[in-house]
Amino acid sequence: MALFTARRFLLLLSACAALRATQLRAQAAIVTCRPGPHQLSIQYLWDSDQPGWDDPKRVRFFDLLVIERFGPAHPYAGAPRSVLDIRDKVVFCRLGADSFSVTFQPVPFNVDLQGACGAYVSGTVSIQKNGKPFLKEIAFDESDDCNADGVRVLSRLTVGPNDTTAHLTYSPRDP
Repeated sequence: MALFTARRFLLLLSACAALRATQLRAQAAIVTCRPGPHQLSIQYLWDSDQPGWDDPKRVRFFDLLVIERFGPAHPYAGAPRSVLDIRDKVVFCRLGADSFSVTFQPVPFNVDLQGACGAYVSGTVSIQKNGKPFLKEIAFDESDDCNADGVRVLSRLTVGPNDTTAHLTYSPRDP
């Protein structure tokens, strides 16, 4: 009797596809609009183990992808296959007399979601204040290589009252 039957092989492939599908959702951002201290804060979550992952206000970059899925006859049936297009997500925040428009865009590291770095979907952010550019588009990840060592990520961005620029905090992606 073959130790590794075709059925076991298909089950293993299905399990791998399910695991990859959950890993695809591992990058997100949370926008917090604090009217009291007049502060806009954006936190980047590059790992689902980070605090705040369950926050209902988070923007998941994977959810901004238009994806093609494997068909029912494929061993990875239903799993994400490739990126067809991307969508923006705009979050509005009013702080006193100022109105902020925060735009997120996903950055898939590989449009072949089953390929190298395909499970890593980061993003960019740009901000408008009162309809005028405040922060040009900036990437959360400094590198487009999901396996690179020593890479920093934009972990937090804050804007306070009367700020003319955003305050950026960077952290190691793999501490």
